[in-house]
Amino acid sequence: MYTKAFIPLLVGLIFAGVGIYICWTPTELMLNGLSSTARVIEIEESIDSEGDTMYKPKFQYQCGSEELHETWSNIKSNTSYSIDEIVNIKCDPQNPEKMTVMELSTFLLFLSPVIGIATSISGIILLKKAIKISAKKKRLKEIGIQLTLNITGIHESGVIINERKEYLIDVEHKGEILTSDEGIFSPINSGKITVYMNPTDPSEYWIDTESIIEE
Repeated sequence: MYTKAFIPLLVGLIFAGVGIYICWTPTELMLNGLSSTARVIEIEESIDSEGDTMYKPKFQYQCGSEELHETWSNIKSNTSYSIDEIVNIKCDPQNPEKMTVMELSTFLLFLSPVIGIATSISGIILLKKAIKISAKKKRLKEIGIQLTLNITGIHESGVIINERKEYLIDVEHKGEILTSDEGIFSPINSGKITVYMNPTDPSEYWIDTESIIEE
């Protein structure tokens, strides 16, 4: 049950942490670095896993003196550069090899942390839901009426874990369709399943997905 919550939570925290780590130097340079311009003198092209062309430029620039420095960008992007193109940069006069392109830094400054935080939030929401469902399951197993009902169908929940789709189970009780809170990852055609129902409030129920008897 908790897997659906922990995966986005963990991935989100990793994204946020990696994003903050990657963006630390560009952020420091954007705040405290020396403004300058750089000329693109070489471009390295590569194809990513999705078939898109990525570019890694090499820059030539001055940073607080007349000495010329050359540095490869440490970031590949789909931004296409041309030879002799001029870009705005920030650099460190004490360590001129440390530089960042303003356009790339502004974008990356927020992208990874924002993705990480958003994913973590979805994980927290799912975790709270999982805890609530777990409490409901425990309570209804203690006070509920135990029924064995026919499975009328399944439908996709929209969740995919390890390339496997999750399915929610539908059962019928007195003309009404009840849907499971938890899902299964192996689709079934028919069978019976145990349902725990609140004797004073039939709208509150728990479908035990571990009690499936396939037919």
